[in-house]
Amino acid sequence: MGSKHIWPFNNSAGAKNYTIQTGTLTISAIQTSNTAIITNAPLSKSVLEFTYSSDSIVGEPRINFVNGEITNNTTLTFSRNTSGAIITIRWFVWTGNAATNINVQRGSVDIGSGGALPKNVTISAVVLAKTFPIISFTSGGGSPGTDDVIKATITSTTNLELDMGAVATNARIVKWQIIENPDWSVLNYTVSLTSFTLNQVITSVPLANAYICGSGEYTNTIEGDRVPFMQMTTPTNILFSRTSNSGTWTISLYVVNMSGESVTQHVQNAIPLNVTSDTVTITAVILPKSFIRNGNILNTFQNFDQSNFNADHTAIRMNFNSTTETIVLRNTASPEPVNYALTVHEMI
Repeated sequence: MGSKHIWPFNNSAGAKNYTIQTGTLTISAIQTSNTAIITNAPLSKSVLEFTYSSDSIVGEPRINFVNGEITNNTTLTFSRNTSGAIITIRWFVWTGNAATNINVQRGSVDIGSGGALPKNVTISAVVLAKTFPIISFTSGGGSPGTDDVIKATITSTTNLELDMGAVATNARIVKWQIIENPDWSVLNYTVSLTSFTLNQVITSVPLANAYICGSGEYTNTIEGDRVPFMQMTTPTNILFSRTSNSGTWTISLYVVNMSGESVTQHVQNAIPLNVTSDTVTITAVILPKSFIRNGNILNTFQNFDQSNFNADHTAIRMNFNSTTETIVLRNTASPEPVNYALTVHEMI
């Protein structure tokens, strides 16, 4: 089940142009995967972004951790390890035409099943200062632990390193995307979060052109108040924030200057207590050119003002309500808020 919005894709070799496809897809309580059909999107030019909510009243990673990939030019596949809850996914695919210089590699790897860490994945040679990774992953774990949080770092021109805080005895399937564009500049920082908040100083990047993403390892049991969000607050600062200072996060942060190919808006707010959604007014965007990036570290999960990790409270999906409003949703109202961050990208 699901819905989608597809706008005409321009693959001509004229001016640079990006096209966005977007839709909603459900993984039913008895499914472990589902697919969405898209209009032809060249694999080497296309990037998948997604968020999701869950109706699960428990925090089991094997039920609630979802990975996603562009399987072929016309298919998206979203998967988890074990059935047992309804997952509602909001996805965006952004695709550059032939005139853009974006190049995307992608793949799938199991970094669990007792394998040694870190896991090194060979990639085609890239320029480090022009390249960043995006990952999503499933877990076979029954309770959230240090082996359910995965950090991705491009450590050399031909290597993607994937790491966790502990070896996992069952599967951890990572879907990875490596995005390179010689027209962009990319900064990478290793961030250590040991307190409630951290302000990471970076080399200046214009807020209006910035794309940020990150992933991390963690030294403790995962609970909602221990999961941070990240927000770019000034051209030289990234804020990491959570409501518990338990445990240490080691985060691989990427900050991308998209050099005028993206006009970016930065949003930080909360789904209030006892409600399931939150809306924020933004400057008007053109929807067929725009997508939302989650300010997350751990799949779709954001900071929850409570120690449990119930997915129906903490997993949130993000969408546009209109050209001037974003909406974020969770499945169940809770007596505690969910603190979140997102970026809105309007592409050329």
